[in-house]
Amino acid sequence: MKQDRLLALSLIQLKQKKRTYTGLLLVLSVLILSLFALTFYMSLKSGPTPMLAVPFALIPLLINGFRKLKAIEKEIEFRAVSSAKLELG
Repeated sequence: MKQDRLLALSLIQLKQKKRTYTGLLLVLSVLILSLFALTFYMSLKSGPTPMLAVPFALIPLLINGFRKLKAIEKEIEFRAVSSAKLELG
């Protein structure tokens, strides 16, 4: 997510977006872990299966989501610091 798009959002919208990303990343993490456990169990039961590659292929989605979440958190923190400087000065 570009910084330009984050600058266009209000603080309330940023906090809502952060909450949304946090929930989605939690769900995606649980799904990837359960998919990994299921395919690992299947490969132990019936031999190696190419389905074991699917959870590993989904990990970049998780990494990208965490990067976007970090950018959102950084923008929220920047705005908090900026507003604190305005109140003091």
